[in-house]
Amino acid sequence: MRFMDYCLRLATLTIFILSVYLSVVSSVHAHESRPLFLEVTDKGTGSYHTLLKIPPGLDGNNHPEIIFQQCQKEKEKLQFTRTDSIVYMQSLQCLEGLTTLEINYPNYQSPLSTLVRIKRISGEIQTKLLNPGESTWEIPRGETPFAIFLSYCQMGIFHIWEGVDHLLFLVCLVFIAGAGKRIFITITGFTIAHSLTLTLSALQWVKLSVGPVEAVIALSVVFLAREIARSRAESLTWSYPILVSSSFGLLHGFGFASVLNEIGLPQTELLNGLLSFNLGVELGQLVFIGVMLALYRVVTNLGYVQIFRKLERPVIYGVGITASYWLFERSARFMALS
Repeated sequence: MRFMDYCLRLATLTIFILSVYLSVVSSVHAHESRPLFLEVTDKGTGSYHTLLKIPPGLDGNNHPEIIFQQCQKEKEKLQFTRTDSIVYMQSLQCLEGLTTLEINYPNYQSPLSTLVRIKRISGEIQTKLLNPGESTWEIPRGETPFAIFLSYCQMGIFHIWEGVDHLLFLVCLVFIAGAGKRIFITITGFTIAHSLTLTLSALQWVKLSVGPVEAVIALSVVFLAREIARSRAESLTWSYPILVSSSFGLLHGFGFASVLNEIGLPQTELLNGLLSFNLGVELGQLVFIGVMLALYRVVTNLGYVQIFRKLERPVIYGVGITASYWLFERSARFMALS
């Protein structure tokens, strides 16, 4: 009983912290911290085509300039706007091939990371995640299997950390599971389920539209927040949380796969890239839970746990309202495009 109370307090603290993060940092937009995306396609004979996708949250006066050393611009840069990004397209002539990439912001360094994907004419795909403040990359001629492993694992870790909706779903599951064995079984069900659909979608064996999937992910958080607010321990969700974690986990897996599909898997190391990304997602989950455990211990030692327990109900209502906002926003977005 004492351990169950420990877990419930931990989950309450976690939900509270994430809710504050949502309201102060994210301005109630999940995935607003997604990185810039730069795709470079080798057209042969030294010709390259670049496509830069910028999230709409980035200051319009601070859009970066992409520079490849020893390359010349062939045509004027094209710009157009999508619902989820601003896109710049450019054609380059690089007689010496791709050597060094520079990302220059005109006013101030952006806090966003940059995801670079290079599609070689041989079919090989090179991927690199540049952290915030990392503005230069010496482009290798090719990637080793170990470099691919590190790159895709890192992308999986950062994706789960930036996916506030996924994290809220996870901590709500911990709150409902409540005890050590039940938490292990519940999170294992979630992991197996989303790993399955991530694999199926990444290999293009099963395809779902991204818009509806993101809306249902928001709905999953609304559902769990409602279950916690009702506090009905005899309900199916409270009695068998693995059923909820597994069923919604299948849809969360399609959400993870949407990012991986945009990045692309290395054609020469397909299995390596897929497993590395999935491993990164799992490591990100474990680190997140570990940090929350450490934070709980600090709060306990300071004697502030009772304060968070009193905030439990308003916090969970805040989570439900935030997730409801995501649900309506995402539903309106994909219905407007259909």
